[in-house]
Amino acid sequence: MSEKIDIYLNGDRLQVAVGIDLQQLQQQFAADQQVAIALNTEIMPRRCWPERVLQARDQVLIFNLVAGG
Repeated sequence: MSEKIDIYLNGDRLQVAVGIDLQQLQQQFAADQQVAIALNTEIMPRRCWPERVLQARDQVLIFNLVAGG
C-alpha cells in the first residue's frame, strides 16, 4: 500500500501519494487546461512544478487562465 499525505486543493482536503509534485498534481486535476498554481499563497512558476514535491498540509490553488479584455 502506498503512503499518502493530506493536502488542501482549492480549499478541499485531498489525499495524495507521498512524493507527488506540482506538475503531477496538475496533470491529474487540470490536464489539457491552461492554469496557474499557487502553493501556500505563493504563485509558482511553471518551471518549478516538477521540482516542488508536495508536503503534508500544503495548500494548493489551481486557477484556470482566461483570456479577457
